[in-house]
Amino acid sequence: MSQLIVSPGQKPLEDGMLMSITPESAGWTYVGFEVYRLEAGQTLSRETGDKEVCLVLLSGKANVKTADQEWRN
Repeated sequence: MSQLIVSPGQKPLEDGMLMSITPESAGWTYVGFEVYRLEAGQTLSRETGDKEVCLVLLSGKANVKTADQEWRN
């Protein structure tokens, strides 16, 4: 179990990324995740292709737009 404990880097990358866990790096079959810390007004855009995506906001507000829908605040 200890190999599942991952600490984020001290400083986010330019796009706000703190960590990226892939199924391969975690030894999982399907699920991966990325953690971002965004500043007010900062944007993040990702191509998801045929992947199912879940967005979890831990604080703040966000505008989210897909090819089919848009959610504000």
